[in-house]
Amino acid sequence: MKRKALIIGGTGTISLATARLLAERDEWDLYILNRGSRVEVLPEGVPLLQADIADEDRVQDLLGPHHFDVVVDFITYKPDQAERAVRLFSGRCYQYIFVSSCATYEKPVKHLPIREDTPQKNPFWQYARDKIDCENVFLDAYRRDELPLTIVRPSHTYDNRNIPVAVRGANRSWQVVCRARQQNRSSSTATATPSGPCPTPPISPSAWPASWGTRAPSAKRSTSSPTMS
Repeated sequence: MKRKALIIGGTGTISLATARLLAERDEWDLYILNRGSRVEVLPEGVPLLQADIADEDRVQDLLGPHHFDVVVDFITYKPDQAERAVRLFSGRCYQYIFVSSCATYEKPVKHLPIREDTPQKNPFWQYARDKIDCENVFLDAYRRDELPLTIVRPSHTYDNRNIPVAVRGANRSWQVVCRARQQNRSSSTATATPSGPCPTPPISPSAWPASWGTRAPSAKRSTSSPTMS
């Protein structure tokens, strides 16, 4: 019997890679819930439950009788959104995975390595504090109502569209790679470094232009910190 998964989001760095991987596996029936603004990047043939997650009534109607083996939430950033997710998905799944962030771990870091039991406190970033509050909402639902919860705290994430670099160019992070390749070629041939913007890489690495070199970089799966179940 096939297992049934729902991804909330599905077009971001981690969520799109997850969706594509699940869509390739015969043992999974995958559904995606999002607003439908970037359907062209989604895996072909995957049913789309098209709604703004903030429209709770619309989402309830779309969910209907569905019950999922796993729901993966990539788009909850505020505690009120977490409360809404608890209302929508309590009793609808055997496992609820909330994608948090390793930014929640204490800053400045007092002890290395950072582990799952490292305290969570980040006075420097509101995003991190909001993610901590979201985790607490879900943990309260786990303690109170036995919401089957897993919390994942990714660290550096990347794919063929986005890489983790501290600086960016006009065409986002891949321009850094383009300039490095240009500099490498110019150094080896004693020619000037080309000027002007670098091309924006397409979604499919196999479609990269020849100007990026003879071997286009492969898409990478995101890395993550230890998880909390």
